[in-house]
Amino acid sequence: MLSAEVTDHYRHPRSVGTFPDSMAGTVRGTGGSIQLGRLVELALRVGAGTILEARFKAFGCPSTIACGSALADRLGGIPFREAARITALELAERLALEPAKLDCALAAEDALKAALAALGDDLQ
Repeated sequence: MLSAEVTDHYRHPRSVGTFPDSMAGTVRGTGGSIQLGRLVELALRVGAGTILEARFKAFGCPSTIACGSALADRLGGIPFREAARITALELAERLALEPAKLDCALAAEDALKAALAALGDDLQ
């Protein structure tokens, strides 16, 4: 059974998409895998130590899509350091995910970690 939060983000996802490859100040990260049935791709537009905007694409169940949507929604306008503290558990609690769906939140967290790692020294 899906929570109201998961259902809302699944039916009305926020910040779906990506940024053009030619756009300066963008990084990407991916978590999960198609083979496991859940994949989250996260794109961040960054500037001055802050995530200006986040977008996502997801493949998988409604919970995977909801996790990508909730994460992208949460990231806009926050400093890199604050973003680095976001965890799968926080996403799961925010969405009232079933415990069996924690792997969906972990895929979103992994996508965030990969995108932040792509910042390199800029994260500091």
